[in-house]
Amino acid sequence: MVEGVVLVVDAKEGPMPQTRFVTAKALELGLKPIVVINKMDREDKRPSEVINEIFDLFINLDATEEQADFPILYASGVKGWATLEENEVGENIFPLIEAIIKYVPDPKVNAESNFSFLVSLIESDPYVGRILTGKIASGKVKVGDSLKALNIGNELLENAKVTKLMTFKGLQKEEVKEAQSGDIIVLAGFSKATVSDTICSVEVNQSLPSKPIDPPVLAMTFSVNDSPLAGKDGKKLTSRVIRDRLFKEQEGNVSIRIEETENADTFLVKGRGELQLAILIETLRREGFELSIGRPKVIIKEENGKKEEPTELVVVEVDEAFSGTVIEAMQKRKGRLEDMVSRKDNKQKISFIVPTRGLIGYYGKFLTDTKGTGTMARSFYGYEEWKGDLENRYQGVLISMANGAAVAYALFNLEDRGTLFIEPGDAVYTGMIIGEHSKDNDLEVNPLKRKFLMDINKVKIGENAPNEFNVIIEIPCCSLPIKYEIDKDSSSLVVDRIVATPMFYPCNYGFVPQTLGKDGDPLDALVVTEVPLMPGSVIKTRPIGVVVMEDEKGWDEKILCVPVKKVTCLYDNIKSYKDLPELKIKQIIHFFEKYKDLEEGKWVKVSGFEDKEKAIEIITEAIKNYKS
Repeated sequence: MVEGVVLVVDAKEGPMPQTRFVTAKALELGLKPIVVINKMDREDKRPSEVINEIFDLFINLDATEEQADFPILYASGVKGWATLEENEVGENIFPLIEAIIKYVPDPKVNAESNFSFLVSLIESDPYVGRILTGKIASGKVKVGDSLKALNIGNELLENAKVTKLMTFKGLQKEEVKEAQSGDIIVLAGFSKATVSDTICSVEVNQSLPSKPIDPPVLAMTFSVNDSPLAGKDGKKLTSRVIRDRLFKEQEGNVSIRIEETENADTFLVKGRGELQLAILIETLRREGFELSIGRPKVIIKEENGKKEEPTELVVVEVDEAFSGTVIEAMQKRKGRLEDMVSRKDNKQKISFIVPTRGLIGYYGKFLTDTKGTGTMARSFYGYEEWKGDLENRYQGVLISMANGAAVAYALFNLEDRGTLFIEPGDAVYTGMIIGEHSKDNDLEVNPLKRKFLMDINKVKIGENAPNEFNVIIEIPCCSLPIKYEIDKDSSSLVVDRIVATPMFYPCNYGFVPQTLGKDGDPLDALVVTEVPLMPGSVIKTRPIGVVVMEDEKGWDEKILCVPVKKVTCLYDNIKSYKDLPELKIKQIIHFFEKYKDLEEGKWVKVSGFEDKEKAIEIITEAIKNYKS
């Protein structure tokens, strides 16, 4: 469809795998490229080296002597200039336009022969059906003309009439009644013709020379979502709507092949690579489709009795420190090192020929191996002899053993096992793959496992109460001024408030389970220890007194206690609050009388202490209140 081509190459990166692919196509058609070295405004440009790399690429692609003698321009696309000299900054893009006029020949016009037209692009229009784009090779065409379609092998595909005819005006299509040789047109009326087919007059029996469409190299199965979660994310679920959408995709995307299988709910989708199929899957997902996707498999072919597989040219740029790791990984995947070039910035550009099946799923590992600093470019290279078996899988998978919503606590503990595909709250079911295992075996895990929460209603006061009793700790001693409380219904630890006065708690603060004080809550307790006790922990204690105080709400009593001998013998000699160091008594008084000072309208006054007997009396009464 074109008479010339402009090859744009980065002034730093040089030719990439995709450059090789498109250049090969242009050279096969006999075109002579105009080479433009772009991004000449960059500090790290290396135009001379890049030109040598382009020349080597042309030679490797069997370019003719004329094609290898290509014109060169230097440009900055972002700044909008081009020039013929490497060290010159241009003013505008005119030098490139002049080069196109100079080196690209005029279209060959053959207006006297019968009409023939090579299809280069196809699209699907909801109003006129399939529309074909290409350049008229000979003759003229008008709306209403009767034409036919021939494939590359000169076989008749269909006869049809031209229902619509358009040409291009800039980037816009413009409807016309007639077009002639040399025009690029858009034609409607055919339903079977595709790229590389010839549309011609009924008298013509020879198709135009063309290259066949590159065959697909990768296949995946698309099927109806039959998981327990079907219908949760999308609305398009049935095999009929999936089938219609896939075949519609095939109409406009000539590199996609759709095949029906023995199972009416499963379709085989073939494409040119991982990226193309991944884009199709994501497009369908955004359109509201739900699918089950099979594992990608390469398409093997037989040639002269030998099995051949698709390979790709892979070019990576990595720091020198990571090159050994990348080379080792490529060798494990049956890759062949083709070239290695060291750069001045301590980076290396390495080229490999690698079987496509060895690259499936490798990009994530590549980023991990290079700490996210490496870049990789890939393009189809060709079919080569089968390289032998690869390791089936480098990592196993994490498989859910339960149904329900994933729990953050469980996922946190599974992070060391591998890479997770789900987040807290996501629905999972038994047998669902929820992550990639860090080892090579599969592992069943429970993503619903919850952190054990204490049921305070099941915590007993103790057999020897009120002489010995359990205390559930809410606030550790020596802790920052944050007032915690354990919610009596859910057993969760709640931040009641952050105390305004910067003070430390002199004792472990908690409550006595299975008691009910005068205020309708369990009895408060102060456990004297020199070490902080974890919130939510339970400690067995014995009473040594009562702290009596008054605040803005009224009178309050807190049981003063120490751990029993079985927990620690440090407090065996403490029988009464009077046996505590005088400093500890002062600390308790000071804390409770001062910790509310900075809170307006709040106050506390410690009126005194009662002995052990009073504590036993209060506990006994509180137990009775709880039981009643």
